[in-house]
Amino acid sequence: MDRMKSVMSAWPKRQLIAGFLSLCLIGQGLASAYADLPPVLYPKQWKVTFEDQFDGTTLDTSKWNTTYLRGLRNLEGNGEQQWYTDNAFKLENGILKIMANKRDPSDTSVPTQFKYTSGVIASWNKFSQAYGYYDIRAKVPKGRGLWPAFWLVPNNGAWPPEIDIFEILGHQTTVSYFAYHYKDSVTGKKVNLGGRAILPDLSTDFHNYGLFWAPDRLVWFVDGKEKYRVYSPANVTKLPMYVIANLAVGGYWPGYPDGTTPFPTSLDIDYIRVYQNIYQK
Repeated sequence: MDRMKSVMSAWPKRQLIAGFLSLCLIGQGLASAYADLPPVLYPKQWKVTFEDQFDGTTLDTSKWNTTYLRGLRNLEGNGEQQWYTDNAFKLENGILKIMANKRDPSDTSVPTQFKYTSGVIASWNKFSQAYGYYDIRAKVPKGRGLWPAFWLVPNNGAWPPEIDIFEILGHQTTVSYFAYHYKDSVTGKKVNLGGRAILPDLSTDFHNYGLFWAPDRLVWFVDGKEKYRVYSPANVTKLPMYVIANLAVGGYWPGYPDGTTPFPTSLDIDYIRVYQNIYQK
């Protein structure tokens, strides 16, 4: 320390100023280099803008809706067989359980064409954000026809874009799928980009699924490790998007439940957090 002090004191003032500016530039470069890292690895980069740790006894409806935008309770275009109900949630010991079950024939509030009930939480008209880091810690269910997901869509109701932070098929719980759906800025055509990661069985324990979203790129993480990336300065959406977590049952992609699918079952969520990059303008 003393040697460094004596060396610095021997520098002319102009060199000291130049050295200080160089250190500033290096610091900015480090901030940029760390921009893709999850908050758990580089916490000084981030501030929390939305959070639910599910510590209460009931779902916090100041943060969540229990339908999609405009009150939708099923995405029939996907071939899904569940109806999202308002009572599909259990909070136990700081864990939110989104419950899926066979439809109760005596429940007249559920349209008869839907064989199952389940739940969705969505922050439309309560929270949305462009750019940042989006994080969920969750344990997914195992079983054919189960389709848990954590994803983002615009608060203005437009589609595309859509960012799928994770989608997992109940019969394939060693694979996490990632996707970005958007409209090309030049051709106007819809584009679907996606990747996947082969992992240990995700139904046996909780894991973190994260997305870093910047103006020029999207980076997906599982347990703090990068798994997929899209770099497209012209096509990364700038629209504020809201958060969705749901457990669908059945569909053209995941297939349909069979005799081996356990009911009731649940998507278990420890927390959901959204961060804003303090250097992002």
